[in-house]
Amino acid sequence: MKKLLLILAVFATLANASYEKGKKIFNNKCVTCHVEYIPVNLLIDNFKNHKNKLLNLKAPSFNRIAYKILSGRKAIGSSADDLDIRREAIEEYLMDYLNAPTFKKSVSSLRSRKHYPKKIPMKNITLPEYKYLVTFIMEFKKNHDFTVKKNDSKINEKKILRDAKKLNKYIIVEATSKDCHYCAKMKKEVLKLKDVKKSMNKDYIFVEANIDKTNLPFDLEKDFPKITPTFFFLDENAKLIKLYPGAWKKSDFLNMLNEHKKK
Repeated sequence: MKKLLLILAVFATLANASYEKGKKIFNNKCVTCHVEYIPVNLLIDNFKNHKNKLLNLKAPSFNRIAYKILSGRKAIGSSADDLDIRREAIEEYLMDYLNAPTFKKSVSSLRSRKHYPKKIPMKNITLPEYKYLVTFIMEFKKNHDFTVKKNDSKINEKKILRDAKKLNKYIIVEATSKDCHYCAKMKKEVLKLKDVKKSMNKDYIFVEANIDKTNLPFDLEKDFPKITPTFFFLDENAKLIKLYPGAWKKSDFLNMLNEHKKK
């Protein structure tokens, strides 16, 4: 019995290692177009009511890719298949699609894919990397945990509220994460620009909250759509005015700053 448990533990460790390698490949080679996770209700709202103008996605989120490949109408293989056979089928699909992508081959729904630009072939993925990506897909739901680590936060809520009232400003909280490509992109292309910083500093107290390390301040977890970056605009009492998930162009972000500043 102990030997069996040891074997199972070894297989679990290897599977987890393969999953982490697959995630690393995704972060290194896929994240420029694909967001790792977006809640389904937010995706529906984005396409049904906003025609992709809310999130401005370039490609489907990875949680939807994994779902479509494993359980969608155009699923690759079947849950009834032998596990190795299904892995091979998914691997063959990925190699075929990523080397010569077409909308016809896509597992995404017509509603969403009509808003995406034409996908460029990916020639820089090796055979071993495809195998790790397959594991990332097949183990995604089981391993993907958005529970926030409750480490001690350096965010001093009382001081922020005290300063907001004293300086007559509103508050912006940005939810970020370590491996968020769009967070880094927006910081470089928007948030660090002099005119944007000037506008923010004039009317707001800006707080960056890394969700890998802490819960969001002011009980914002209940409103958090689990996508980074997300910008929460709050009044001087930390009452939520509006939230904006996703990265934004400079002009759009300046409009947000102007729209929600204290009058």
